[in-house]
Amino acid sequence: MNIHKIRELPVYRDAVKSIYKELGESFNKHATITNLVRHLPKNQRYLAKDVVNAFIKAGYLRKHRTDTFSWTAEGLEYSKNLLKNV
Repeated sequence: MNIHKIRELPVYRDAVKSIYKELGESFNKHATITNLVRHLPKNQRYLAKDVVNAFIKAGYLRKHRTDTFSWTAEGLEYSKNLLKNV
C-alpha cells in the first residue's frame, strides 16, 4: 500500500502516535516493527504494521541490519507535525 491509501486507515493517527511513543525524538533509538505497534490494541496492530511498512517505503523510517528501524529527519518532522495538529 502506498502512503496515500494508508492515510485513510482508521488507525493511521494512532499508529503514528505509537511509533512516536516508541522512538521519541531520537535518531539513535531503534525498534522492531512489533515494538513500534505495541502501544495499540491487539486487534489493530496488523493495520498499524501496514502504516510502518508504508513509512519505510516513503523514507520516514530507516531500516538497519538488525531488522530494527529508526527515524529519518523527514519522518520525525512529519510525525511531529501530524501529532501537533491533533
